[in-house]
Amino acid sequence: MTQTNTSVAKDKREATRSKSSKPAKAAAPKPNKSTIVVELLSCPEGVTIEAISRVTGWQAHSVRGFLAGTVAAATRAARLCLSMPVRDTGLP
Repeated sequence: MTQTNTSVAKDKREATRSKSSKPAKAAAPKPNKSTIVVELLSCPEGVTIEAISRVTGWQAHSVRGFLAGTVAAATRAARLCLSMPVRDTGLP
C-alpha cells in the first residue's frame, strides 16, 4: 500500500511540529585557568603558590612562570597606559 502525497506531507508537518522550536540555552563559558588565577590574586587576603597549584593542577614552577610572564606583562601594560599623558582634542 502506498501513501498519497497529502499523507506524506502531513507526516512531515507533524514531525516538524514535534521538534522543539525553543533555542537551546547556551551554557556559561567555563573559566580558564588563567582567569581563575587572576581572580585568586585579586582576593584581599592574597593567595599562595601552593594554593594556586592545588586549584589549577599546575606545578609550582608553572605558577611562577605564569606570574612572571602573563601577570607581570599585564601589570606593565596597565602602568604604561596609566602613565600616558592625555591630549586635549577639543572634542566634547
